[in-house]
Amino acid sequence: MTNLAVYLLLFIIPIFILIFIIVKLLLNNFKMVETRLLSIALINFCFVLLGGFLRHTLPLKYVPFFSSVVMGICILISLSTLLHLIYILLVKYCHLQGRLVIVLLCYIPVLFQCLALFLGFGLSVEEFDMQGIWVYPKTAFHNIWIFSMISTNIVIAIMLSAFGVARAKSAHGKSLFHFFLITHSLFLIIFALMFSFLLNPYFPSISIILFMAIASIIFIVGITKFELIPSLESRYQTMFEVTPAAIVLLSSELEVLEYNIHARKTFHASTNRSLAKLLHTIHNQEQAILLIQALQSARQLSNFILDFEQPLTSQKITLAFEAAIIPFGSDEYYYIMWRDITDETEKESLAQHLAYHDALTGLHNRAYFVQHVERYINQSLPTDIHAVVLVDLNYFKQINDNHGHAVGDLVLQHMASILQSIVKSPHITARLGGDEFVLFLQNLKNKEEIEAIVATIRQRCQTDIFRFQSVQLTISPSIGYSVYMVDGNTLEQLLHVSDVNMYRNKAAIKQQQAPTIEKN
Repeated sequence: MTNLAVYLLLFIIPIFILIFIIVKLLLNNFKMVETRLLSIALINFCFVLLGGFLRHTLPLKYVPFFSSVVMGICILISLSTLLHLIYILLVKYCHLQGRLVIVLLCYIPVLFQCLALFLGFGLSVEEFDMQGIWVYPKTAFHNIWIFSMISTNIVIAIMLSAFGVARAKSAHGKSLFHFFLITHSLFLIIFALMFSFLLNPYFPSISIILFMAIASIIFIVGITKFELIPSLESRYQTMFEVTPAAIVLLSSELEVLEYNIHARKTFHASTNRSLAKLLHTIHNQEQAILLIQALQSARQLSNFILDFEQPLTSQKITLAFEAAIIPFGSDEYYYIMWRDITDETEKESLAQHLAYHDALTGLHNRAYFVQHVERYINQSLPTDIHAVVLVDLNYFKQINDNHGHAVGDLVLQHMASILQSIVKSPHITARLGGDEFVLFLQNLKNKEEIEAIVATIRQRCQTDIFRFQSVQLTISPSIGYSVYMVDGNTLEQLLHVSDVNMYRNKAAIKQQQAPTIEKN
């Protein structure tokens, strides 16, 4: 093998390997500071190898220049950049920005490296000799300052990596510092063995260059293989999996291409790629058809809400969809994302129910009654027949005093059930407050219907005896009503007339009866 072939094998081929790895690393994740710093260090390694190649192929008079200036400066930049990289990682994963000790450990060695480099500028051609195909320094000084720079950096890197392992906040950070700790420990052992060769006046300096090339390859291969600095693809895959929303990607033929863990959990999916089997139930498939049809029509959907079923429990779940059709070349893909808003919907329904319903009886409350009836009356014609009926319980205070408020609450619930069984939708039954109820009877055929409903309420109160433990009560209601366009054309007027008529009825009843109370 010729001298040139040996030089190409030991210098140029590693350069091409490193350049390939650098380009691949930058293409994968150029935006990360760590990637750019590592690339700078490796580029300078390439120049070190190139300097070694030129040092051996050019005349001996150029050896001092390539040894001290080209190789020395590139080694300085590489080592300084790697220390700066470790500092960046400590700040990122250990939150140690501004710690004086860490800054000194990372950057003070650069000053000593500059001093060693300056001393190396005094090298002359007489200090080098050509033995066979290799160029050797005649004195150990040249080796000592190289070893001082590299070994110092390795020791500091080991210390900082061990610190990072102990203080890293994330598993990824710990893995990264573990990698640096193990590799630098191996480098230190190798350097200690190589230092023993200094006893030989013709120390094989090429081993230093080969060591740098091997070290850089170990770093890059390890980092890319174990994703210590993740590529953009792996980062996007991680984001795809851990995003709080469920995501499904469909082909134009509606085949499932990808879905993340939240989508799998929603439908308890396995690895099956069939959309029909992913959805399991016929109801879910029908809902999916509605979603796809809406998406194909609008091309993009936002907050599109559908109800699905849990495949295992058949429990209803409410999903809010964000979806879009994404063109890619001549094909199209369906990107569908959803959130489970079942709890939100239930809470919203509960809040709305509490806002418009009486908590004790379950009837509509005053707010709902006023809002609904006023809107309905405003839309009514003068010929429409509506009625507002007020129902008040006689002797309710006496019931509370004699039997307690707990029994009084049960009496109100009993009265509410009577009214609900008589007055059906679209008519409205509400509790105004206390022992007072109100009915809105709408679109009646004639006024006789009002009298019939009032008579039914009175009859049911007589026959449906309230019973609780030893207490039996016959409820006595006072009832008054008003008719739309006869007694008024606003809710306020109708309530006033109904109230007047109810108190007239109450006064008449009190003259005739007292509450029927029996104890066993």
